[in-house]
Amino acid sequence: MSLEGIIPWGWAPDWGSGIREWLEWLTDTLPAHGGEEQRRSLRLGPRQQFEFRVLAQGSDRAWLESVLWRHGNGRFAVPLWPDALTLEAALPSGSTVVPVDPQGRQFAAGEPVALLGDSPRQIELAEVASVAGGVVTLAGATAQAWPAGTQVIPAPVARLDVPAALPRFTGQVASVRLRFEMDRPAAWPEEIGAAAYRGYPVLEEAIDWAEDPLVQLDRRSTTIDAGTGPVLVDDPVGAPLPLFRARRTLLSRSEIAAWRSQLFALDGRRGAIWVPSWSEDLLPAATIAAGSTTLDVHWCGVAANLAGDPMRRDLRIELIDGTVLYRRVTAVSELSASVERLTLDSALGVEVAPEGFALVSWLSLTRQESDVAEFAWWSGDVAQTTCSFRGFRHDV
Repeated sequence: MSLEGIIPWGWAPDWGSGIREWLEWLTDTLPAHGGEEQRRSLRLGPRQQFEFRVLAQGSDRAWLESVLWRHGNGRFAVPLWPDALTLEAALPSGSTVVPVDPQGRQFAAGEPVALLGDSPRQIELAEVASVAGGVVTLAGATAQAWPAGTQVIPAPVARLDVPAALPRFTGQVASVRLRFEMDRPAAWPEEIGAAAYRGYPVLEEAIDWAEDPLVQLDRRSTTIDAGTGPVLVDDPVGAPLPLFRARRTLLSRSEIAAWRSQLFALDGRRGAIWVPSWSEDLLPAATIAAGSTTLDVHWCGVAANLAGDPMRRDLRIELIDGTVLYRRVTAVSELSASVERLTLDSALGVEVAPEGFALVSWLSLTRQESDVAEFAWWSGDVAQTTCSFRGFRHDV
């Protein structure tokens, strides 16, 4: 691509205010009367936005305002600050290979990369030719020498998504919050994860219990009320279409990259994934033999309320040794006032005493509730995100 006319953005963010990133897919969802869905994607890839705050003072503040005044509707090469790498040794002028490992970061062939020094004026843009072999190869040679400690940051072309507001602490200091939208659809390798059940992936990543996870039992019901007689409520699904919401804190680049790969594989609301409740839904009451297909649990009203419900028949069974098994409940009966018996579609294959179970949770087949995924970056290695999934009726 040509870098002509692209304005390099060199003002570093205020990390104390955090950095926000959004990925936005577009899905056409057609719900059936009975709770089934047909879904299709309407974009080649998600739109990507970055928002951060800049604190500028003195001549840097005046220069920043001048650039926004002149180029507020222009095309900027905006560094993706969480993906910054640092040169460990000096880089001579005329270099075409930058010795930084781009693995797990958003460097891409054909897009700009920024080399950034200690001030906004110390910046050079170059085009990425390839990111193979653990280095970033440039399409052309660097124009100047760069010392060790220089930041190397992917800097895709973007435009301001909303007009810049310039609140001032004083006549010399301004705190500016800016949101940029990238010119091109975002791209990332798709990888849904290794866990699978009945042909669909399973969400196995741990949630952050520092914020209470939510299970909301929404129903697709219609209330008919003329105001003069009885109220009629029509519930065509006959069961809730649950909403699951939980926060995740990603504590490493590998976790962040893996979650991004899952998001791209799910393709917004189009893809389906099994989501466990992460709760102690069933408490085993007796030892289960390796070849047994019956699981006795403490009474919790399963037989009276959930027997035959197609959306409450799949289990995630975690043992204390870390083994995770998935099974379908085919029948439920009450053995006594304190014990219920669940019949499973296949044996666990191992003898397990009640104390050998770590967690037995219901599984629900879901899709994402929203086409928008958000990352709240607190550093280059730590980000928070909120997962929201919606159950739907199925015949899997």
